[in-house]
This record gives sequence, C-alpha cells and structure tokens, in this order.
Amino acid sequence: LFLAAYQLESIPALYVATALQMTVAAIYEPSRSSMVSMLVADGESLKKAITMSELAWSLMTSVGSSMGGFAAEYLGISTCFCMDSLSYFVSALFVWRIRGEYNAAVESSLSSELLGSDNKNIDSNSSSSNNNNN
Repeated sequence: LFLAAYQLESIPALYVATALQMTVAAIYEPSRSSMVSMLVADGESLKKAITMSELAWSLMTSVGSSMGGFAAEYLGISTCFCMDSLSYFVSALFVWRIRGEYNAAVESSLSSELLGSDNKNIDSNSSSSNNNNN
C-alpha cells in the first residue's frame, strides 16, 4: 500500500496505508509480548526471556531506523518499501513455525506469581514508609 501511495503521489492513500499498518501493529505487539510467557515456563527464566525480548526490540528499533535511513538514501524509497513488505512476510513465517505446547493456565499463574511478588514488595515498601511518616 505504501508503494502504491508513493507511486500515485496520494496523501489520502498514504494516510490509509499508515492507519492499516498501525492497526496491525496494535494487534501484533501485544501478541508478540504475550507469546514469550507462553513459551517459557519457569518464573526466573521468564524474567530473562522478557528482558531479552525487549532488548532485541529496542536494538531493532534503533539500528533499524539508522539502516532504514541509509537504505532510503542509497537504494531508493521503492526498494525500501519492497524490503519492508518482505520483512513482514519473513517475520510471519518465523512466528508461524514456532512450535510448542501452550498452556494458558500456566501463563496466568506465572503472571500472577510475578505480579504478586512485585506487589508484595510495593506493599512492604509503602507500609514501611507509612510507619516512618508517623
């Protein structure tokens, strides 16, 4: 769609393409994040896996933006849009090939366990600061 909007030199088509891309991203990102907890069973390993996933996302964002700028300059906008489209298909292929047995009950209990331990620390910190204020 972006390539068509570029070829047509149409601002409304660009808005439509952007809206569609953002809609798909709004569905994809929560799915990507929740998949980590479905693939990793151990609580300590889950913390590490989430950290690695978010670190990879941050690195991809910073390095990818720089590489995109150079690619747009040296390869052209049309080539960049084609490469972007291809990267979505490759990503979908990798996600589709993930195999395993997923247990939503395990995911829910691990999430509760992780959140519960963090909430206990928050509660103990708030109660100790309340004691200091009295």
